[in-house]
Amino acid sequence: MQAQCSVRRPRGTREQAIRSKEDARDLARDASPIFPIDDNTVPFLIAHGAPDPVVPVDLARRFYAALRSAGVDAKYEARAD
Repeated sequence: MQAQCSVRRPRGTREQAIRSKEDARDLARDASPIFPIDDNTVPFLIAHGAPDPVVPVDLARRFYAALRSAGVDAKYEARAD
């Protein structure tokens, strides 16, 4: 199994990096795990606890849907407890 991680950080302070709505949109897009998905993306297992106070279940489901629509081998498991 392979793992992939990518982190991009803007140079300088947040105030310096965000100068317009377009800059804010670009930064949000760069931070999103959904947009870099393509046919080279490695398989994913997404295990999510439904009462997660940090990541809403809907975001995990949207990530899974994006992976599947790109043809990436992915499995989604949710726990209610």
